[in-house]
Amino acid sequence: HIRIYALDAAAQKLAAANPPFAKLHPGNGPRHIAITKDGKFAYVVSELHSVVTVFARDVSTGALTQQQELSSLPEGFTGENAPAEILLDHNERYVYASNRGPGSIAVFARAPGTGALRQIQVASTGGTEPRGVVLDPSGKLLFVGDQKANEFVLFDVDSASGKLKLTGKKFEVPSPVSFVFVPVS
Repeated sequence: HIRIYALDAAAQKLAAANPPFAKLHPGNGPRHIAITKDGKFAYVVSELHSVVTVFARDVSTGALTQQQELSSLPEGFTGENAPAEILLDHNERYVYASNRGPGSIAVFARAPGTGALRQIQVASTGGTEPRGVVLDPSGKLLFVGDQKANEFVLFDVDSASGKLKLTGKKFEVPSPVSFVFVPVS
């Protein structure tokens, strides 16, 4: 399930929304969610079944209605996997999901009107456990932290196609799992 809560900001309390949850296929193991800026669509990556689920979202209630479910894995992959992160690019034309197993980033093209996804690439990170994934503020670079390899790598993002290309740059860092960009003051 994905639990849905309503926020009462004045009382500083959460209450179960109506409906209080959205169902996924049993055993999917939803891990992370990305919601479009207009709030009309949500994308969930599930770590136990290696799928990305597309939901239409009611902006007034938060209710989620499943629209689509597709694999985050490269075609023919049969090993163990546990996706970790999902995000939309800055223009919300592409969705990226990390696969801890084959060491890859699944790239999906997004249909703005329907929210539907189509897998267009599965880019190898050169590692085994990409966990943290984030776009830099310009949207031109994708940072990928490999928790087991103790490094992060950079991908160039093709703004026209959304596809990724490794830059060849690696940075040693102990167990990188998250990135935050802080403006220079």
